[in-house]
Amino acid sequence: MNKLVESDIDIELLDNKISIKSSKNAHFSSINIFNVGGQLVQKTKINSSNSSFTSDLDYLFKGIYFVQLISDKGIITKKIIK
Repeated sequence: MNKLVESDIDIELLDNKISIKSSKNAHFSSINIFNVGGQLVQKTKINSSNSSFTSDLDYLFKGIYFVQLISDKGIITKKIIK
């Protein structure tokens, strides 16, 4: 199994939506979003074999967040700025 590294993940923020894609076809099982204080603000379980994911972030205030991606190829955490 090829381990997932940060450069394998593409995250885009457009119009209060987050789009996540894996260049290694990692299948996401869970996506967690934490605020800068470490508080979990969104937990999403994914019940499919998709290597991409899109979600609304309308409810989040502007600021810095950390997106934790859990997949069959590992766990990656990336910083986003809304």
